[in-house]
Amino acid sequence: MKKLINQIKEALSKVFGGFLEILVDRGQIAIKVTNIVKDFIENPAVDLVVALTPNKKDDVLLARAKVLVPKILVQIGMAMAIVQKAEAESDPEVAYSVVLSYISTKLPEDGKAIFYRELSGRVAQALSDGNISTAESIGLVQLIFKKLL
Repeated sequence: MKKLINQIKEALSKVFGGFLEILVDRGQIAIKVTNIVKDFIENPAVDLVVALTPNKKDDVLLARAKVLVPKILVQIGMAMAIVQKAEAESDPEVAYSVVLSYISTKLPEDGKAIFYRELSGRVAQALSDGNISTAESIGLVQLIFKKLL
């Protein structure tokens, strides 16, 4: 298994070069942000805004994520047909609340897993300033989450 992990790391290093370390850092932040959102959805007493408030070395990235997460949540909500495009455009705050409420109360566990995977990938992509695609970022975050990177 170690040999396979090393081969994966080597292959990714060839594709991304020195940028891989930056991407892994962004992926780790994306996982952290996703876990904060997940905690908030599962325990509404947690204040999402406070939880996303920067407080250490991740300050810059968390500050960016704090602005990006509501928009990304609504985008995923539209893709999953939780909210309609018109609803999201007319009042993004309401659409954001609808997405969080739906995930919390109506989405089955398999659906939540898909949602969180998509969220972490999109946050990682946004934090990498568009240097990787959504598919690449989701794959990268999954490798980090499974501790292969």
